[in-house]
Amino acid sequence: MEYMIIVGITTFVAISLLAISHYYSRETEETINTQQIDRVAKEIVDTAESMYYYGEPSRTTVKAYLPDGIKEVTVGPDELSFRVITQSGETDMFYPSSVNLQGNISASYGYHHITIEAKEGYVWINST
Repeated sequence: MEYMIIVGITTFVAISLLAISHYYSRETEETINTQQIDRVAKEIVDTAESMYYYGEPSRTTVKAYLPDGIKEVTVGPDELSFRVITQSGETDMFYPSSVNLQGNISASYGYHHITIEAKEGYVWINST
């Protein structure tokens, strides 16, 4: 009987520790994904602004890793926005730009080659 009580308490403690570690690992993964999106978005906007000020026909390619959980990427007239799926639901992340942006970026996860090209009056952003 004592042996069963010890095994039961040990099992309960082990399962509790696994549940807590799983919760914190998901939270850490979400933080890392958000930071990766933040870094990539800032790099794209900074590069787009540079290409705009260099003038037409300036062009460059940025190699970027987009993490899993991105539902949609929108290249708007004055911002770059990401719709991200988190534990608490969908969240929008906005990155303003001082120049006019147009184009499209795929929301699929993995490495992307993002072409940033200065055009007359705007910057064209396209991923492959």
